[in-house]
Amino acid sequence: MQTKTAMPGWIDMHVQLEEETSPARYVDEFTQNDADVAFNSIGFAKATSICKINNGD
Repeated sequence: MQTKTAMPGWIDMHVQLEEETSPARYVDEFTQNDADVAFNSIGFAKATSICKINNGD
C-alpha cells in the first residue's frame, strides 16, 4: 500500500432525481416511459434545490 493514498471522509451526496418514494412507485415503473420520468424529475429537482436554499447550503 506504499504507492496508494487513502482519502477518508469522502461521502457520496448524490441525489436521485428520477423517482420519489410513493405508494404508486411500483406501478410507475410499468406505466411511465422515459419522457414521463424526465418530466417528473423536473419537479424533484426543484424540490431538492428549494431544500438546499432553505437550509442555507
